[in-house]
Amino acid sequence: MSELNSRDLPRWMREFDQYLSLKNLFLLHGNIYDLLSYPVAAERGYQWGYFRLTQLLRLLFQDRGYGPVAFYDTVDGLTLAAKEEAIFFGASTADSSCGTSSGAPRGARRGEGANDGSHGRGDVHPSSPQAGRLRDLSAALGAIRGPVSGSGDTPVAVVIDHASRLVTSPDRLSPDERRQFVQLLKCVREASEASVQGPGRVMNHSLVMVCDRLSDLPSWLYLEHPLVKPLKIDMPDERERRRYFEIAAPGFLAGESAAGEDDDDIATAVDLTRGFSNYELECLRLISLEEGIPLQEPRRLVETYKFGVTDSAWERLLEREGGQKLARAEGDPGPAGKGAGSGHTCGGGHHQAGRGWSLRNTSFRLGAEAARCAVFCRAHRRG
Repeated sequence: MSELNSRDLPRWMREFDQYLSLKNLFLLHGNIYDLLSYPVAAERGYQWGYFRLTQLLRLLFQDRGYGPVAFYDTVDGLTLAAKEEAIFFGASTADSSCGTSSGAPRGARRGEGANDGSHGRGDVHPSSPQAGRLRDLSAALGAIRGPVSGSGDTPVAVVIDHASRLVTSPDRLSPDERRQFVQLLKCVREASEASVQGPGRVMNHSLVMVCDRLSDLPSWLYLEHPLVKPLKIDMPDERERRRYFEIAAPGFLAGESAAGEDDDDIATAVDLTRGFSNYELECLRLISLEEGIPLQEPRRLVETYKFGVTDSAWERLLEREGGQKLARAEGDPGPAGKGAGSGHTCGGGHHQAGRGWSLRNTSFRLGAEAARCAVFCRAHRRG
């Protein structure tokens, strides 16, 4: 594949790269639970993979020359991918205060298959029996405060996941919660004072907080703070959705199409999936296989995902009556209909449907036919 163009990266990732050497605390919010696209180095250029945000952040920091990357949440505590990283953060391997992970995948979820390009590099789930001993945020910040304030040639990164669950109310912090956030700000300030000579340039120690919404955190944490940068992860735009369909097209049910029609089908699918997450796009591929709907029928595929199994009274009528009464009503308006002058049939009282069949006696309306009927009725009344 060709070399990566920075414009191909999502907007939030381009901004992240832009501010990585300027800011020390990033607040990621928005589409954080989705599978996110990220380019992974391959034999020829790169290939796009899809990862959970924690996996993506680990790959992103590794590709930019960072050393140890620690992850924290209130369930697993402070988690690192290798014992060497635990040692770097001051924990011995025998009596570790930090959870470690072997780095091997614990089983790919649906949607994280052959195209994710992870090769086990991005999985940071704890697998050690000693994992999660620093579940208290104050204790975890105490463990990372030294590494993120140190100088040297190895920048470190810390990701605090599920940050929205750290406080009960961002406007009414308890004394302990307020103390923890002040401790976090001290870590950020000390990280900004450290000088790290990375590969070819001066780099920063970085902290990242992942939250559902920016308003879940106290506003004084980020408003007018020169060291803090909020970044919103948007839903996939048109370019990202097109990229997904182009990559995943072989994984959809194969259908018949003429030359050049595949591009039209992908363009239609891109238009119909505005507002979809990458995970929802992957759901379309699974529905294509399970329901037998090829990508060449994008509208039917998207409607099946959006509306599920539909119960159509129109189809039931066709099955029950064999379409015979409807065919007579459309083809032979009968004496009453002929009196209207156009062969039109309707359930209105002024011109009855032919041969005793009337929409008035049904509990539904026919979509396009009902609309044409309404237009005719208005013209009939005006006449």
